[in-house]
Amino acid sequence: TNPALASVVQALGVLFPGVRRTAKPGDTWADTSHISNSSGPRRQTGEVVATWKVISSDSGAMVLQGRSESHTRTEDGSGQVMTMTGGSTEDVVVPASGPVRRASIETSNGMSITGPQLPQPVPGKNGGTLTLTPLP
Repeated sequence: TNPALASVVQALGVLFPGVRRTAKPGDTWADTSHISNSSGPRRQTGEVVATWKVISSDSGAMVLQGRSESHTRTEDGSGQVMTMTGGSTEDVVVPASGPVRRASIETSNGMSITGPQLPQPVPGKNGGTLTLTPLP
């Protein structure tokens, strides 16, 4: 898993969120994505649950706050397994059409790698901030 590429993929999803254009302040909803990928002996499974709330409107755009939780498990076929749990918070301004006007994303991930050659699990943590702002 490439953290830099993951940030770009997440940014694209935030640029064009799947938001009902009829949503109004106070509306909330949740989206669940299931992960199931295989390539040769490698297999990845998991789930991402994102919750959203329309906080207000701003010059015809919706102001959203979101939160997501993810759990993934990646097996490489040799007995090595990486489990990852992550979370993020998002603040997004979505116009009536087109990409978002602004967005801010805070992420935090914890992971553990186990395998037949490892005497104990190898832990890891990462986090980041991504801010999207329009150019003048």
